[in-house]
Order: sequence, then structure tokens, then C-alpha cells
Amino acid sequence: MRIALITDGISPYVLGGMQRHSYNLAKTLAGMGVEIDLYHTDKGSGDDIHCLTGMTEGEKSRITSIFVPWPSGDRLPGHYLRDLSRYSHSAMAIYQSRTPVDLVYAKGLTGGAFLKARKKGVKMPPIAVKAHGYEMFQPPPSRRVALEHALLRPFFRRQALDADVVFSYGGKITSLLQERIGVPRARIREIPSGISAEWLQPQPGMANTPRRFVFLGRYERRKGIEEIYHCIEAHPEWQEKATFTFIGPIAEDKQLALPHVSYSGIMQNPESLRAALSSADVLLCPSFSEGMPNVILEGMSRGLAVIATDVGAVSFLVENGVNGWLLSPGDSKSLGQAIIDAIGSTDEALISMKSHSIRIVKESFTWDKIGLKTKEVMEKIIAG
Repeated sequence: MRIALITDGISPYVLGGMQRHSYNLAKTLAGMGVEIDLYHTDKGSGDDIHCLTGMTEGEKSRITSIFVPWPSGDRLPGHYLRDLSRYSHSAMAIYQSRTPVDLVYAKGLTGGAFLKARKKGVKMPPIAVKAHGYEMFQPPPSRRVALEHALLRPFFRRQALDADVVFSYGGKITSLLQERIGVPRARIREIPSGISAEWLQPQPGMANTPRRFVFLGRYERRKGIEEIYHCIEAHPEWQEKATFTFIGPIAEDKQLALPHVSYSGIMQNPESLRAALSSADVLLCPSFSEGMPNVILEGMSRGLAVIATDVGAVSFLVENGVNGWLLSPGDSKSLGQAIIDAIGSTDEALISMKSHSIRIVKESFTWDKIGLKTKEVMEKIIAG
């Protein structure tokens, strides 16, 4: 089986959950014998993306790394859509010069040119698309984001309806695809996300006093970081009971100057990130919209309980009262209460939650299991 994997970058060269998923997908499938034409970019960084950092020689031998230049266009409103359209057409031009594949797997909006070419009569194999969380169809955190979502929805809807297969994380993502977009259930394939087995630690660390909370991600409105800030500022008594660490690209003017709040910046070294997560107790992920967040898988694999919102496919990972707390998005009061509950829980109860997080990931969400399921699903799509 040979596939074309179209993505707007892979980690560590391009940051983002979709890019991490693309990297792990390529690495895992190549390790299972799938031949992959990997269309990706450096987003203008100039990095040598063909190194495929972190992959074995065997995995690299099955991956043809194909560089697609990232458009250097204007920055007027709508540039994101224009850039992706140009990028997709550049990838399609390269694709037409190469040996045909059995399946095209396109991430985000990168499949647009492939779907248009087929409509114009170009012979194409089955085309599968994966837009991860379809956040633009989920509740927005602000009026500005609502307007951005309205602009994006027609493009994601069109590609989902034109594709042969739409990959879903399951849960509310599948419901959204059917009810909001109109994709027939027969064309949806549910495959969860995963994490490399090397992330799993055998058992969680001890519960810390004061309790250690961690947020992993960028400063983006939909991530719920403002709700976390609101809770911290509303509870000055937490200074003696908890610490809060924020890992990710958060500008200095967006940081809280409080003694129990710290910022670690971006951690690109996986070992450093794993160590930082392992030293904490609870991961905070109060997003307004998500797919199946890598950050939750990463935190759980390192033995963290999780406070998260019940959006996307998060409920597949976080079981209320078992390994964390599930909340409604945008509810600062419930978020504050969950933090209070975590602070006040006994060490034994918290360690039990942390242990369950590791168990859940180990049983169902490692990439060896996800890769095998993906490979089997793709074989069935190709077979018709």
C-alpha cells in the first residue's frame, strides 16, 4: 500500500497538534510497512525537514519526503484560506508528476486542490480528509472568533462533503459531522488519536503539596486560558495551596505576575517536556473547542489527573471522577470548583486518578494500536 499524506507540516519543524499527529501517523504507518509520499513544508523556517528527526532508518526508507513551499502572500483578512489554497495547488502539481498512489490522506484544508481536480475529471484514488476538531462548528469563545468560524465553515464543509471518507475522532466530532455538516455516517471512519508508547511511565509520581497544576499550549482564546487566569486571581488563598505552571508560547504581557504562577516557554525537547509533566499533579485543559487534544494524551501518559471541558472527543479520555473532572466550556465557576476539589482531595484519591490516566492511555491510545487500526481502515477504503 502506498499513500500520499498531505499536511501543512510535521513536528518538530512546525508546531501544533495537527502537525504532531501527522508526524506520528507517518512514523507509525511507515513502521508497519506502508509506503508514504509525505507532502509537507517548513512554513518558511528554512529547516531541513527531510531529516525526519526522531524516525528510524527503516521508517525513513518508506517515507518519501516531498517539500511544498509555503506561500509568502499578503496578510490581509482571509490570508489563511488563501495560503492553504495555494499550498494545496502546489502539492497537487507535484502529485501529478509522481507515480500514482492507492489513497490520498489530506489534513485540514490541504486536500482542496485534489478534490477540485477530481471534479474536473482528473483520475484520482480515494481521497480521505481529516480536519481534526472541526472547531469552527463548535461554540466560539468570543464574537470575533464567531466571525472567523463563519468564514471558515463553508470551506471545511465543502471538503468534508466532497471527500470519499472523513476521519473522525468519534464522540461529538462524529455527531457534528452528521448533524452540522451533513456527512453520511457511512462515509465517516472513527479513529482516535494516540501517543507514542515511550511517553508512558509505569506509575504516577506522588501527589504534591502544594498541588501542582500545569497548562500546556499557546495563548489562544479558545484554549480557556483566560478562565484559568480568572480563577487564579479570584482565589488569592491558593498561593499557599497550589502552584500553576504554563508551558508554551505565552507573551510576557499575557502573563500573571504572581508568586505561585510560573512560565516555562516552549519545550521542544520531549524529555524536558515529559519531566515537566511528570512533576505535576493536574493538567488544565478548559478549551471551548477541541478534537482529541494531544496535550491531554501527553499529560495522562505522564500520570496526571485532568480538568477539561466536555468538547470534541475529550470524554473518551477523561472520565469524570475516575481520572479527572469534565466541565462545560466557558464555566469559570465550575473550573474553580474543580481546582478546589483537586487541591482538597486526599493524596490517595489523587494518586488513584493519576494511575487511571496511565491505564486509559496504555489500554487504548498508544500509536501502535492507533496505527494498526488506521492501516486496516485504509486497506478497506482502497479495496472498496
